[in-house]
Parts: sequence; C-alpha cells; structure tokens
Amino acid sequence: MKYSQSISRLIRKGRNKFVGTDLVNLEQAVLLEIKQLRVGLPHVVGVLVASADGLLIAHDLPVGAQPETFAAMSAAQLGLAQQIALAAGGGEFHETITRAANGYVATYAAGSGALLTIVAESELNVGRLHHEARPVAARVGEIVSPEVRVAGNEVRKLMATYKEKADLISIGAYQPGSDPAIDAAIAARGPIDSFLKQGVTEPSSAEGADQTLGQLATLGGTFEAPVVDGVVEMTPAQAAMPLHDAIPALHIPS
Repeated sequence: MKYSQSISRLIRKGRNKFVGTDLVNLEQAVLLEIKQLRVGLPHVVGVLVASADGLLIAHDLPVGAQPETFAAMSAAQLGLAQQIALAAGGGEFHETITRAANGYVATYAAGSGALLTIVAESELNVGRLHHEARPVAARVGEIVSPEVRVAGNEVRKLMATYKEKADLISIGAYQPGSDPAIDAAIAARGPIDSFLKQGVTEPSSAEGADQTLGQLATLGGTFEAPVVDGVVEMTPAQAAMPLHDAIPALHIPS
C-alpha cells in the first residue's frame, strides 16, 4: 500500500482522533494492523507493538505469553541493535531478525518511537516476512507517532471546516476574508485533495508522506489568507509547495 494513501485512510476514518489519552482507540488501531499481518503470513505465532522504551501498546500473542516482558525485551534488543548499527556506520536502524532452533523473532523499527516484533515458526519464509512486515511497521509508526497524529488532526480540521461551509462557498455566498479559518480551508483544499487523491501509478514513501502531511498541517492555525478581487488566494509559501511532494519517491521493500 502506498504510504500517502495509508495516511489518507487514517485521516478519513478518523484514527487520528486518538491523541494523548485515548489509548483504547490507539490499541484498537494497532491491533487491526497486526491481526491483518497475521492473516497474511502463515507460520506467524505472535505479534506485538511496543514503544521504543518498552511499554506495551498492543499484542496478539499466544495464551501463556508475557506480553509486557516481551515488550521490554524487544525494546532492549531494539536499543542494542540501534547502537550496533551506528557503531558500524550503517546509519539508521531498520530491523533485526533472530533465528533459533524452532523459529524466528524479528523486530522492526516502527517510526522513531515504536517497534513491531513478530514471532514465527521455523517454516516461515523470511523474504515474505520482510515484504509483509515492513509496510505494517511503517503504518504502525504513523499511527503511534504523535507528530503524525497531530498533523493528521490539523488536516482533518481543515477538511471539516471546508465541508461545513461547502454550500456557501459553492454558491458564492461566503465573503472571503470574513473568517480566517474558512479562508485557510479554502486555500488548503487544492494541496489536500492532491495528497488524498494519489493515483495508483504514483509512488510514495513513509518519510515523504509524513513530511507532506506536516506541511499541509501548517496551512491551518492562525493562517490568514490574502483576498484579491474577492477571491481567497494561497500565500507564496503555499503556492511554492509542489503538489508532487505529496507523491514522494517509491520505496519498495526488498
């Protein structure tokens, strides 16, 4: 799945409503991702998501497992692997996989603040594991990341504001300049639509989609759109934002 389409799905379905204390919705959203991963991957016996400091977020582990302990150990492994990668000059950590006599344990970075750990039997196809798990880790990172959630909320506010006044705007009854929030929503509509309507042949990456979402979020707030001849126009900064930034370079997991 393309990452900007993934973020678009989060915005449209309102998953970004869980900001701060709404941990129940956060857990449900993450559970949906990891349960779908288990359905698509035979021989997987358990999946968990935890914060980078070892706090359990959600899990789908077998009965009898100790998810809190497993989350803490996964975070310790993540931290050690990150240090090894940096010491070796390998750059940012992505994933690590441990092969044992009876199976595998794989841990993936999920954004900058979380991890995805998968436990599987020895019959697992490791190539397929990476192919399926890497996009899930990216989406989990989007869900868990407070920056992405806040940016998503801001974009959703712009969309909701425009929708609320769409009838007035469409018939020309809204007077530009009378409400800064509506002016911002009007000016932001084009860039937001371009982001949400990414074509099936247009590639994207998680990092690029996150960056563009953050740029879109800045179009709201205290923004006051200029009005020229009764028409709300974008600021130079908005006009300079290339719409193709919403469709970053393709990143295909190997």
